[in-house]
Amino acid sequence: MKCILLGGSNSVLMNSIRLGLSEVFLVKNFALGATSCMQNLTEIVKNKNIIEDSDVIFTESNVNDIMTYVGLSISKERMKFIIDEYYRVLFNLNKPVYVIILPTHPDQEKKEDVEFINNIHVDNCIRFGFKFATFDSIMNVLNKDQVDLLLPHPRHFNEAFVYQMTYNFSKLVAEEIRPNFRKILNDRFFKQAGIRNHPYVNGDDYVFMPASEMIGDFTIESKENSAFSAKIINLTGTSRFNETYNNYKIVAINAWCDDYSSIIISDNISTIVKSFIRHYTTTEIKNPITISESLSVNKNIENIPTTEFSLLARYDKSKKVHDLKLEGFTLSLGDGTSNSFRMPLDENEIKDLDISSKVMPKWQPYAAASRSYSIYSGKGE
Repeated sequence: MKCILLGGSNSVLMNSIRLGLSEVFLVKNFALGATSCMQNLTEIVKNKNIIEDSDVIFTESNVNDIMTYVGLSISKERMKFIIDEYYRVLFNLNKPVYVIILPTHPDQEKKEDVEFINNIHVDNCIRFGFKFATFDSIMNVLNKDQVDLLLPHPRHFNEAFVYQMTYNFSKLVAEEIRPNFRKILNDRFFKQAGIRNHPYVNGDDYVFMPASEMIGDFTIESKENSAFSAKIINLTGTSRFNETYNNYKIVAINAWCDDYSSIIISDNISTIVKSFIRHYTTTEIKNPITISESLSVNKNIENIPTTEFSLLARYDKSKKVHDLKLEGFTLSLGDGTSNSFRMPLDENEIKDLDISSKVMPKWQPYAAASRSYSIYSGKGE
């Protein structure tokens, strides 16, 4: 069976989520580190044919959504809308979707910020009928020493534990969706409610516009790594959008720069300046910009201060601005309002969506192994 994986660095790590999934499924991994669910949404739009040919989707983005919400100072309303839209787009794929809600180190972000983001994810799982697993039952009983052992990185839980959890999750899912996942999906959630077909939940329409479709001064090159390949434009002068995209809103930018660089997007009304560093990334726009004939895109040659941060990329007035290399823009068309659709589930069906207890291994052996490693390697007392 074919599996799509959407997530952040926890899905990129070789021995973590993707390894657990690959024991059961043929995995196509679209995950990218240090990016929020906006990157996941972008990959769905960019790779619609591949995703439509899959059997099941696994997703995790809460850790990077927390980092994005806090690090970029995005408003609660905007952050909730982005996550809600991601789940709506997932739902409209009419595929079995399973969600992993990962922990972060308690010292990393404020508890209320973590709960705010995680609660949005849980609510969307319930809203759309997606089964999910959280680490709440584990994190609530760990002391500080145990947390430090099991979260050696502030946003990466013990890889061996996550591998085993995901493997358990995969086996459970494989039994559930075999042999006819579409029949199970429709029968369980829609037939009981008297709905014949999977409902399409209306909202904004999303498209990915390759930067090579812009009009202006740039050269085109190709870039690739072990996971991604892309056609990139190297912006050498002012560029504008094709009039076909007038009235669309820019909600995210895909860039793949070789070093520190910066972009200016401006029209007669507003200007935003965002910086990038040496990595492939999708970065969201805090306040989406409407495309018009007056909208222009330029490299920030003079390195004027940024107006919007990007994850991991901070403005540095002492830095040289290198080539601005853009893959494209995620655009939306719509009024940007939330949809109130919810699955018609009863209390027992909602309770059954949380399968944490069915997939979580015992955490104690992993903490003990980490402690032993720390002692014998000289990294602990």
